Amino acid sequence: MIETESKPRITSYGGREITISDIRGEDQKRVLAAFNSGAYWVRVRDGNLEFCESWEPLPEPTQDEEMLPFWRKPTEEESKRLQMSLFEIENPLDDHSSYSISIQHLCAYDYSADSYSYNAEKLESYGFICMRSKRGLYAKFWEIWFLPGLWCAEGDLKDHIGSLKGKQALKSATSFLSLNVRFGTLDVSTQRLAACVD
Repeated sequence: MIETESKPRITSYGGREITISDIRGEDQKRVLAAFNSGAYWVRVRDGNLEFCESWEPLPEPTQDEEMLPFWRKPTEEESKRLQMSLFEIENPLDDHSSYSISIQHLCAYDYSADSYSYNAEKLESYGFICMRSKRGLYAKFWEIWFLPGLWCAEGDLKDHIGSLKGKQALKSATSFLSLNVRFGTLDVSTQRLAACVD
Protein backbone atom coordinates (compact mmCIF):
# COMPACT_ATOMS: atom_id res chain seq x y z
CA MET A 1 0.00 0.00 0.00
CA ILE A 2 1.37 3.42 -0.99
CA GLU A 3 0.00 6.31 1.02
CA THR A 4 0.39 9.81 -0.36
CA GLU A 5 -0.12 13.45 0.59
CA SER A 6 -2.44 14.25 -2.32
CA LYS A 7 -5.94 15.29 -1.29
CA PRO A 8 -7.87 14.97 -4.56
CA ARG A 9 -11.23 16.58 -5.08
CA ILE A 10 -13.76 16.45 -7.88
CA THR A 11 -14.07 19.97 -9.26
CA SER A 12 -16.53 19.24 -12.05
CA TYR A 13 -18.51 16.40 -13.58
CA GLY A 14 -21.20 15.84 -16.15
CA GLY A 15 -21.42 15.34 -19.90
CA ARG A 16 -19.44 12.09 -19.61
CA GLU A 17 -16.49 13.90 -18.00
CA ILE A 18 -15.07 14.12 -14.49
CA THR A 19 -12.31 16.53 -13.48
CA ILE A 20 -10.21 15.52 -10.48
CA SER A 21 -7.92 18.21 -9.08
CA ASP A 22 -5.06 18.44 -6.57
CA ILE A 23 -3.24 15.25 -7.53
CA ARG A 24 0.38 16.07 -6.87
CA GLY A 25 3.74 15.11 -8.40
CA GLU A 26 4.42 11.39 -8.35
CA ASP A 27 0.76 10.59 -7.69
CA GLN A 28 -0.16 11.88 -11.16
CA LYS A 29 2.13 9.27 -12.73
CA ARG A 30 0.61 6.50 -10.62
CA VAL A 31 -2.93 7.55 -11.57
CA LEU A 32 -1.94 7.54 -15.25
CA ALA A 33 -0.35 4.10 -14.82
CA ALA A 34 -3.58 2.87 -13.20
CA PHE A 35 -5.69 4.07 -16.15
CA ASN A 36 -3.27 3.29 -18.96
CA SER A 37 -1.97 -0.13 -17.92
CA GLY A 38 -3.85 -1.22 -14.80
CA ALA A 39 -0.68 -1.10 -12.70
CA TYR A 40 -2.40 0.16 -9.53
CA TRP A 41 -5.65 -0.05 -7.60
CA VAL A 42 -6.53 3.47 -6.46
CA ARG A 43 -8.85 4.73 -3.73
CA VAL A 44 -9.39 7.78 -1.52
CA ARG A 45 -9.28 7.15 2.21
CA ASP A 46 -9.65 9.89 4.84
CA GLY A 47 -9.27 12.40 2.02
CA ASN A 48 -5.90 11.00 0.82
CA LEU A 49 -5.08 8.92 -2.24
CA GLU A 50 -3.93 5.35 -1.64
CA PHE A 51 -2.34 3.10 -4.25
CA CYS A 52 -1.90 -0.65 -4.24
CA GLU A 53 0.10 -2.40 -6.96
CA SER A 54 -2.16 -4.71 -8.95
CA TRP A 55 0.63 -7.09 -10.04
CA GLU A 56 2.95 -9.22 -7.98
CA PRO A 57 6.51 -7.89 -8.25
CA LEU A 58 8.86 -9.91 -10.43
CA PRO A 59 11.50 -11.88 -8.50
CA GLU A 60 14.97 -10.44 -8.13
CA PRO A 61 17.48 -12.11 -10.48
CA THR A 62 19.43 -13.36 -7.46
CA GLN A 63 16.37 -15.24 -6.18
CA ASP A 64 16.47 -17.64 -9.13
CA GLU A 65 18.74 -20.33 -7.69
CA GLU A 66 18.77 -22.15 -11.02
CA MET A 67 21.01 -19.33 -12.28
CA LEU A 68 23.63 -19.73 -9.54
CA PRO A 69 26.58 -19.58 -9.54
CA PHE A 70 26.73 -16.59 -11.85
CA TRP A 71 30.42 -17.21 -12.60
CA ARG A 72 31.51 -20.80 -13.14
CA LYS A 73 35.09 -21.98 -12.93
CA PRO A 74 36.80 -22.35 -16.31
CA THR A 75 37.44 -25.84 -17.58
CA GLU A 76 41.03 -27.03 -17.92
CA GLU A 77 40.90 -26.45 -21.68
CA GLU A 78 39.50 -22.94 -21.23
CA SER A 79 42.22 -22.10 -18.70
CA LYS A 80 44.87 -22.65 -21.37
CA ARG A 81 43.22 -20.03 -23.60
CA LEU A 82 42.46 -17.32 -21.03
CA GLN A 83 43.68 -13.82 -21.74
CA MET A 84 45.40 -12.63 -18.58
CA SER A 85 45.74 -8.92 -19.40
CA LEU A 86 43.18 -6.24 -20.24
CA PHE A 87 42.68 -4.69 -23.65
CA GLU A 88 44.22 -1.30 -24.20
CA ILE A 89 41.21 0.98 -24.71
CA GLU A 90 43.10 3.01 -27.32
CA ASN A 91 43.83 0.02 -29.51
CA PRO A 92 41.69 -0.23 -32.65
CA LEU A 93 39.39 -3.22 -32.89
CA ASP A 94 40.77 -6.11 -34.84
CA ASP A 95 39.03 -8.58 -37.08
CA HIS A 96 39.02 -11.20 -34.31
CA SER A 97 36.80 -9.15 -32.01
CA SER A 98 33.40 -10.58 -31.08
CA TYR A 99 30.56 -8.11 -31.45
CA SER A 100 27.18 -8.21 -29.74
CA ILE A 101 24.15 -6.30 -31.02
CA SER A 102 21.37 -4.71 -28.97
CA ILE A 103 18.17 -3.33 -30.47
CA GLN A 104 15.69 -1.11 -28.61
CA HIS A 105 12.35 0.53 -29.42
CA LEU A 106 11.14 -2.12 -31.84
CA CYS A 107 8.98 -0.60 -34.62
CA ALA A 108 10.14 2.93 -33.65
CA TYR A 109 7.47 5.42 -34.78
CA ASP A 110 5.52 2.78 -36.70
CA TYR A 111 4.22 0.77 -33.74
CA SER A 112 1.15 -1.43 -34.00
CA ALA A 113 0.43 -4.85 -32.56
CA ASP A 114 0.84 -6.44 -35.99
CA SER A 115 4.04 -4.54 -36.78
CA TYR A 116 5.54 -5.45 -33.41
CA SER A 117 4.66 -9.14 -33.85
CA TYR A 118 6.10 -9.15 -37.38
CA ASN A 119 9.42 -7.54 -36.37
CA ALA A 120 9.72 -9.58 -33.16
CA GLU A 121 9.30 -12.82 -35.11
CA LYS A 122 11.98 -11.68 -37.55
CA LEU A 123 14.47 -10.92 -34.77
CA GLU A 124 13.81 -14.27 -33.12
CA SER A 125 14.43 -16.01 -36.45
CA TYR A 126 17.78 -14.17 -36.68
CA GLY A 127 18.90 -15.48 -33.27
CA PHE A 128 18.00 -12.48 -31.06
CA ILE A 129 16.54 -13.00 -27.60
CA CYS A 130 14.13 -10.59 -25.90
CA MET A 131 15.17 -9.25 -22.50
CA ARG A 132 12.88 -7.14 -20.33
CA SER A 133 13.54 -5.27 -17.12
CA LYS A 134 11.29 -5.49 -14.09
CA ARG A 135 8.36 -3.11 -14.14
CA GLY A 136 9.34 0.24 -12.68
CA LEU A 137 7.38 2.32 -10.20
CA TYR A 138 5.00 3.57 -12.90
CA ALA A 139 4.61 0.23 -14.73
CA LYS A 140 7.20 1.14 -17.35
CA PHE A 141 9.92 -1.30 -18.37
CA TRP A 142 12.82 -1.58 -20.81
CA GLU A 143 12.90 -4.15 -23.58
CA ILE A 144 16.12 -5.03 -25.36
CA TRP A 145 16.58 -7.48 -28.22
CA PHE A 146 20.02 -9.01 -27.78
CA LEU A 147 22.33 -11.02 -30.04
CA PRO A 148 25.29 -12.12 -27.85
CA GLY A 149 27.62 -12.41 -30.84
CA LEU A 150 27.60 -12.81 -34.60
CA TRP A 151 28.55 -16.43 -34.01
CA CYS A 152 25.00 -17.13 -32.80
CA ALA A 153 23.24 -15.53 -35.76
CA GLU A 154 20.56 -17.75 -37.27
CA GLY A 155 18.36 -17.99 -40.35
CA ASP A 156 18.56 -15.31 -43.01
CA LEU A 157 20.99 -13.19 -40.96
CA LYS A 158 23.45 -16.09 -40.71
CA ASP A 159 23.10 -16.74 -44.44
CA HIS A 160 23.69 -13.07 -45.22
CA ILE A 161 26.89 -12.91 -43.14
CA GLY A 162 28.13 -16.11 -44.76
CA SER A 163 31.86 -16.67 -44.28
CA LEU A 164 32.66 -13.03 -43.46
CA LYS A 165 34.61 -12.38 -40.25
CA GLY A 166 35.24 -9.48 -37.87
CA LYS A 167 34.44 -5.98 -39.06
CA GLN A 168 33.20 -7.14 -42.45
CA ALA A 169 30.73 -9.52 -40.81
CA LEU A 170 29.54 -6.73 -38.52
CA LYS A 171 29.07 -4.34 -41.43
CA SER A 172 27.12 -6.98 -43.31
CA ALA A 173 24.93 -7.77 -40.28
CA THR A 174 24.05 -4.16 -39.43
CA SER A 175 23.28 -3.39 -43.06
CA PHE A 176 21.00 -6.42 -43.26
CA LEU A 177 19.19 -5.53 -40.01
CA SER A 178 18.66 -1.91 -41.01
CA LEU A 179 16.97 -3.04 -44.22
CA ASN A 180 14.85 -5.83 -42.72
CA VAL A 181 13.80 -4.72 -39.22
CA ARG A 182 12.15 -1.52 -38.00
CA PHE A 183 13.75 -0.28 -34.79
CA GLY A 184 14.60 2.88 -32.89
CA THR A 185 18.23 2.20 -31.97
CA LEU A 186 20.86 -0.43 -32.69
CA ASP A 187 24.00 -0.61 -30.54
CA VAL A 188 27.13 -2.65 -31.15
CA SER A 189 29.34 -3.72 -28.25
CA THR A 190 32.66 -5.52 -28.01
CA GLN A 191 34.32 -6.99 -24.95
CA ARG A 192 36.77 -4.74 -23.14
CA LEU A 193 36.99 -6.37 -19.71
CA ALA A 194 36.40 -9.91 -18.51
CA ALA A 195 36.62 -11.98 -15.35
CA CYS A 196 39.87 -13.90 -15.08
CA VAL A 197 41.63 -16.30 -12.72
CA ASP A 198 44.53 -15.15 -10.51
